[in-house]
Amino acid sequence: MLVHRLAYKAMIGKEVSVRPPEHRILTLLTYLKQQRNTKDFIVDLTRQQIAELTGLRVEKAIRPIKKMESEKILRLENHKIMM
Repeated sequence: MLVHRLAYKAMIGKEVSVRPPEHRILTLLTYLKQQRNTKDFIVDLTRQQIAELTGLRVEKAIRPIKKMESEKILRLENHKIMM
């Protein structure tokens, strides 16, 4: 468990320091999808939680999520984020 936590912290630490918000959120969601190891992944986090995990404000997290939806990178169904 400790190794998984350290690997996650190292990955997020690198992402938060220099990457744009879209990349931060996409990296977090990709990491969570890999942990579940499923094809269709439903993100069970709120936008507030996503913002906190990526070091963003809620407003700065919502806009990139909407942008990624319009670019077909992810889907929003019933206010749930799906990859």
